[in-house]
Amino acid sequence: MVETNLTIGLPEGALDKYVAERPEKTEKPSIVKNNYFDHKKPQFPVINPSPETELSLAAIRWSDVGWAGFATAFTYGFGYVVAPYPRTKLRGPTAAVASTIGLTFGVMFAFQNTWQRLMGYSENAREVKKFGTYPKKM
Repeated sequence: MVETNLTIGLPEGALDKYVAERPEKTEKPSIVKNNYFDHKKPQFPVINPSPETELSLAAIRWSDVGWAGFATAFTYGFGYVVAPYPRTKLRGPTAAVASTIGLTFGVMFAFQNTWQRLMGYSENAREVKKFGTYPKKM
């Protein structure tokens, strides 16, 4: 019979310096004990802590739509101006690609602002008046 013990022939305690000691009781890190994340708590009334797409579309403001339109128009002009040589053939496609990127940014920015208002991280008086606060009384 073959023994599989690797400590055969070694004195007792020879491998102790290579074995990690486990703490008896694990304590929570000090960062969890204090109020380190208080600045991440909502500063305004919470309308929905996890807003759905339908609610986000219903709560979008015209200023958000304006930012999306501005981003699209600005990037279209930017793509038109910076098109590589020969400019006559590539201005249209470059502007179209740039405006698509700008539209994507604008829509994401609009939804981000809407979600911030719905989750209570930015001013949301109009949304509170329209949708109420969380939890909803039914």
